[in-house]
Amino acid sequence: MEILNRNLDASSNVILSLSLSLSLSLSLSISLLVGIKFELKDGKTHPVDSSDFTFSKAGYYAIKEHFVKKAIALEPWMEIEVHIPDDFSGAVLNSISERRGTTSNLEVSDGQTVISASVPLKEMFGYTTKLRSMTRGLGEFTMEFKKYEALETADENDLISLYRDSDQYKKQQSSEFGV
Repeated sequence: MEILNRNLDASSNVILSLSLSLSLSLSLSISLLVGIKFELKDGKTHPVDSSDFTFSKAGYYAIKEHFVKKAIALEPWMEIEVHIPDDFSGAVLNSISERRGTTSNLEVSDGQTVISASVPLKEMFGYTTKLRSMTRGLGEFTMEFKKYEALETADENDLISLYRDSDQYKKQQSSEFGV
């Protein structure tokens, strides 16, 4: 997490309070959060109403506002390379498409086909068994992380529902401060 202080006239204690509040709020997520940056655009401290608590509360509401309206849920995508005999290439290409995969390269030589594709990680569970079944035990694949991509809307809605049903979310909502 990174905090960029542009024009906020605040003591290091206030920035520390804000930073701790943001970190605590982010740590309550059930998912990994990456690339989080906060920019403090403007503001001043006042002796009467500027306290660690008020800046902590501002940090909490910044998180709540952002994640309710602007956050994007991401899913890991994997780069796979599938090695199979030529006879099975059609079935394997179909299985990759069924798993929301996109083929990037297809090489054929000496009776062997190598397929390179990108596929969401969650779609790859059980693929070893499926591939061996399709190729009579002759197919194999490798997989490595490629990137994060935005979840499809239906999957994102399912994830939000799952989180709202969790004990962690209910505990967070029931506390006065929200964290």
